Amino acid sequence: MPGGQGLKPVEITLPPFQSYTRGLGRIRMMDKAFLLAQLKSLLERQPDFSKYSVQSNEHHEWLGAAHALVNQYDIHEAIRLASSSRLLSIDLMRESSIAEILNIIHRNIAAIQLATPTSADQVYGPGAEYDFFKDLSSKFQSATKSLFIIDQYTDSQIFDDYLVGVPNTIMVRILANKYAGNLKTAVQKFNSQHQANVSVKSSKDLHDRVVFVDDLACWVMGQSIKDAATSTKATYIAPLSPDVAKEKLRIYEEIWNNAADL
Repeated sequence: MPGGQGLKPVEITLPPFQSYTRGLGRIRMMDKAFLLAQLKSLLERQPDFSKYSVQSNEHHEWLGAAHALVNQYDIHEAIRLASSSRLLSIDLMRESSIAEILNIIHRNIAAIQLATPTSADQVYGPGAEYDFFKDLSSKFQSATKSLFIIDQYTDSQIFDDYLVGVPNTIMVRILANKYAGNLKTAVQKFNSQHQANVSVKSSKDLHDRVVFVDDLACWVMGQSIKDAATSTKATYIAPLSPDVAKEKLRIYEEIWNNAADL
């Protein structure tokens, strides 16, 4: 440069990414159909990035969920998503970074769809008790934030069979009815021993058997969890589409708010 004057380097400070990532290793491996439903639901809930700011909890939570889900399928794509997310604080790079984040999510959806059978429904014949238990457990353990279980016949066995394997950082809500008295003591002792965050309410307005994971994916079951595949009838676990899941969650949130505390 003339006169020996060079360009002064510009320092760019990026926001920390701690709220986005849970580490590079895969936390718990989801089945592909379940992961696919979660990613599609995530896109349905995409926040308005024209209102992005580094202080926006809404955007950070969505990006955190995106990273956690992509990390379950492709760790390298998750790293790219993390890098693009860090650049959102730079105005000149925001638009291209948003595009890259969405491209990553869509690429993973396409890849998972190719690797997943056309029907994501899981059907269990009479006596396939363990298969049902194994598949439902994997859905419970894939939660990164919350579980919302709706089943009027839920009893205390759910703690030993399913919830003991769920990290105590997960907020668990159970809507039950028939065995509410049985659940009251169990939930108190379970929370005390495991420092867990499980709450139970009772309502007579329950007709479905539904599980919501992280308020993103929704699965319906053909029989009550405690009796599934143990009787002479077959049962199933089937995902709901994002639009139906969103409406069903709204309905059950209203029922939860009006339900009786145990």
